[in-house]
Amino acid sequence: MTATLAESAEKQVSRGLPARSRRNPKGEGHFVGRTYEEVTIRNLADVLEAKSGRRDPDQVRTIRVEALVDTGATYICLPPGEIQRLGLIEPEVRTVKTANGPAERRLYSYAQISIQGRTTVMEILENDPETPPLIGYTALELLDFVVDPKSERLIPNPEHGGKWMADLY
Repeated sequence: MTATLAESAEKQVSRGLPARSRRNPKGEGHFVGRTYEEVTIRNLADVLEAKSGRRDPDQVRTIRVEALVDTGATYICLPPGEIQRLGLIEPEVRTVKTANGPAERRLYSYAQISIQGRTTVMEILENDPETPPLIGYTALELLDFVVDPKSERLIPNPEHGGKWMADLY
């Protein structure tokens, strides 16, 4: 195993990744007030197997998506096809609030989430196939990012001097 986990993931996700606008993943026009960010998501079980030498790093199931930052959403939310590509395990069904009212959604096993070089682990919530991937507020909190509405970007929390910091109280 000569490739590192990060190098293998880079090779996997760079194949066929479409060029996209930072503000609109379909590359069409400009949506004022919408923030998109690139997210790399890896199957956590695969990552752990690769770190222990039981899986080749090239075989870690990985996706890279442009996701809409939604501070009203709780989880990282993905369409069913992306979840299938990751091979995540479905542990339970939850009732969630959506813009169209309550709905049943599947909550999947843990994945490794990386945004701007910061990495955490969290569950993934399935969204409907028509909704773009979403970055919810728990990922923002765990990775210590805030939305800068003026530049429509995710930025490191300025209260922490740009350094990644967790609250332990």
